[in-house]
Amino acid sequence: MMGRMRVTVLSSGSGGNATLVSAGGARVLVDAGVGASTIEARMQSALGEVVPLDAMIITHPHGDHACKASELAKRFECPVWMTEATQRRLPLPHARKRVFGFNTPFDIAGLRVEPMPVPHDAPNVALVFEHRGARAGMVTDLGHVPNKLAAHFEGCQLVLLEANHDPEMLAGGPYPDFLKKRVASRTGHLSNQQAAHLCARLGRETREIVLMHLSETNNTPMLALAQVRAAIGERRVKVRCAHQDAVLDLEVRASAQARTRSKGSQLALPFG
Repeated sequence: MMGRMRVTVLSSGSGGNATLVSAGGARVLVDAGVGASTIEARMQSALGEVVPLDAMIITHPHGDHACKASELAKRFECPVWMTEATQRRLPLPHARKRVFGFNTPFDIAGLRVEPMPVPHDAPNVALVFEHRGARAGMVTDLGHVPNKLAAHFEGCQLVLLEANHDPEMLAGGPYPDFLKKRVASRTGHLSNQQAAHLCARLGRETREIVLMHLSETNNTPMLALAQVRAAIGERRVKVRCAHQDAVLDLEVRASAQARTRSKGSQLALPFG
């Protein structure tokens, strides 16, 4: 049976990030940058109910991705998965923690998760979720595109990808110089052009791209969409933007040609 997956972007931007991935009965929240009341309200809006969580995954320890992890772990009574490098910066003393390796696939309630390290000024990972041939890739907060990232997203029908800033808007904008340098650095955030270059390299199975983590100061949806659409040309790929204050609910279906890649797995062990 070909798989289906539901990806619900609950919040995306510098004000806080959280995305719900649901497949085969598993429900996993990626990142915890907004509080329980916001998560519950947006679950209710998108799904018609507040659903339980099997786990949270924290991609990296910056506040807009992790500041509400302790609150949400307590509210949903679920374990928190993260790399050991993130755990060192995000202790969460009262949460149940699980550690995964930067390159080691693992499973949560039957949902396959495939991580890959990406360049940022905190330890960070790109993630691919897989269920019976339905595949969704997700990455934000990276200063440049690693050579292997397009291959990591191979077979993904949906890709959620940072398009943080327009370089000209950033250079001429109100940020102080040190922050402009950080954002534009090779361990900062992706520009529209960098995101577009990656989109042009994605495989033919990618049918939808969602641009994430757009800066409200240094970007606009119109600019980001124009860059990516120009890069992918005539390919029949739907491109849209996620937003800070609006829910985006997406369905991923395995294509007839989809094949589940089998990778050796190593069980992640509890930490703490």
